[in-house]
Amino acid sequence: SLPAKGLFQGDQLSAAARARLDEMIIDAVGLDIEVALVTPVGPWNVDGSAADERALTPARLAAVRRYLAERGVDTRKVYVESRLDERVKEPRLDVQVGGRPARD
Repeated sequence: SLPAKGLFQGDQLSAAARARLDEMIIDAVGLDIEVALVTPVGPWNVDGSAADERALTPARLAAVRRYLAERGVDTRKVYVESRLDERVKEPRLDVQVGGRPARD
């Protein structure tokens, strides 16, 4: 789970976000990844009216997808499922990777 604060610099992932995603991918080494689920949770701004850390744009989601692809996750297996909810205090981006042990 990645908090929105510090997640992006413009439309690119921040160094801290890339490091956290790298940790997740290292934990998935040895798996045949079947799905990578990217879930925006909380009060994200999706209407394009603000360019702050809570703004969730298609370009920012594409940056997440692109980064996962650069780390070996097939983009056809990356899905985005929104759980936008104004009742949640702080926006975050949950990323889950699921798969089976790889057969060598």
